[in-house]
Amino acid sequence: MSRPLRVSYPGAVYHVTERGNERKRIVRDDQDRERFLAIVGDMVEQYQVLCHAWVLMDNHYHLVLETPQANLSVAIRHVNGVYTQAFNRRHQRVGHLFQGRFNAILVQQEAYLLELCRYVVLNPVRAKMATRPNQWRWSSYRATSGEELAPPWLVTEWILEPLAPMARAARRAYVECVGAACSSQRVPGSRCVISCILARGLHPEDAAADWTPDQPGDSCRAASAAQTDHGGGGESGGDSLRGQGRGT
Repeated sequence: MSRPLRVSYPGAVYHVTERGNERKRIVRDDQDRERFLAIVGDMVEQYQVLCHAWVLMDNHYHLVLETPQANLSVAIRHVNGVYTQAFNRRHQRVGHLFQGRFNAILVQQEAYLLELCRYVVLNPVRAKMATRPNQWRWSSYRATSGEELAPPWLVTEWILEPLAPMARAARRAYVECVGAACSSQRVPGSRCVISCILARGLHPEDAAADWTPDQPGDSCRAASAAQTDHGGGGESGGDSLRGQGRGT
């Protein structure tokens, strides 16, 4: 049976996941992690892709990507191919590093992008590798929350702009949105995303998640409303986010 064609068009947004072959590690130390991120940065620049969120785990990765040029497949092949060569050369190994074809889930509604990005950065918490998302260095959380400078290839404005017009207030709302999930009994799983997107190729561990919000993004909207009620958008020293989103 032939593989189904990927849905591809200019401006499409995808949740991309790729796992190590036989679920083995794809990184062994921080030097591998830094190399992987450098290759992602090269891919973003070379293929003009927008990266809205990411997390690198020991045996898989997640990327939330927007493709103005409808070139997702060639972009991810670049990441996987170049990184595999570098990893094999450094660790004196041969053969496949990744588990076959990457998974790409089409995000059909922009309103659910924040919910998806929250799901991505909470991967280390779900895996019990951290108790809070900022304890895991290898994700976009710390850059989006303002705890560290964002790399030039990460676009944070599309996530932050709906939360508040000023950067400081928007980052605070983002922290509260993600923190609300950590404080609850259940960390968000993928059903909050599956209900909003075309789910194809999800790993069974993700598909089995059992957390579903009454309305996607409720806690995030509550955090945003709280910032507005407290006048967060008008605080001094905050840069406006208007006009900065989606790579502009």
